[in-house]
Amino acid sequence: MEHLGDFLYHNIFNLCSTAFLGIIAYILRKPFKFFAAFAAVVEATKTLLWDRIYVIYHEKMADKFITIDQLKHFKLLLDSFHSVGGNGNSDMMYSDLQKLEHIPEKQYNE
Repeated sequence: MEHLGDFLYHNIFNLCSTAFLGIIAYILRKPFKFFAAFAAVVEATKTLLWDRIYVIYHEKMADKFITIDQLKHFKLLLDSFHSVGGNGNSDMMYSDLQKLEHIPEKQYNE
């Protein structure tokens, strides 16, 4: 369960920092720069999501197993990544993770 806690902690931190940057960009923007600032926030969000996807993928591939909850969280990250314009490389990563051994959360925490 502590790995799930770490997973959630990192994602919440990334999303909060992205939201904070978005608020700062909104406050400091000039009217004609609004769309550029918005595009920068979207690109920052995409970059943070890609980082989490990349790190989780390589950690789980090295472990050679994944829990069902971790796979569900990975899928949520993947869907968010696609919603901000992410590419299809992450789909290949998801299919690789689906092929790994799935262990129950209870067994993972022991």
